[in-house]
Amino acid sequence: MAQKWCYLGALGPQAELDWQLPDGGNIPASGTLPDVHDYELWMAIRWMADSGRFGGKIIDWDAYGVKVNGPEVEQVLREVYAKQPDRLNQEPISLYLDYARVLGPDRYVALVAVAI
Repeated sequence: MAQKWCYLGALGPQAELDWQLPDGGNIPASGTLPDVHDYELWMAIRWMADSGRFGGKIIDWDAYGVKVNGPEVEQVLREVYAKQPDRLNQEPISLYLDYARVLGPDRYVALVAVAI
């Protein structure tokens, strides 16, 4: 069974969802915050990437990304966990919400969903 996880990473050169790395590794480094191992969030990011929401796209083999600012990170998380609002107060989601507030509306990051 494939492992699926999500995380925030820095955007690539020219602030885009492209890190100019070879196929099989064209994703940002994780580590800004703990990875989120949640299938619902993974599917939401994949859907957003497939539909082009937030400039989303497929970024590598079974990896999807969206370019989001702080308010958009918060919006995504609140949409995904609307039926489970208690998750917003639990780590690592609460850490992502705290980071989103610090990030603000002018700074962008990649919200990434990866599977191997």
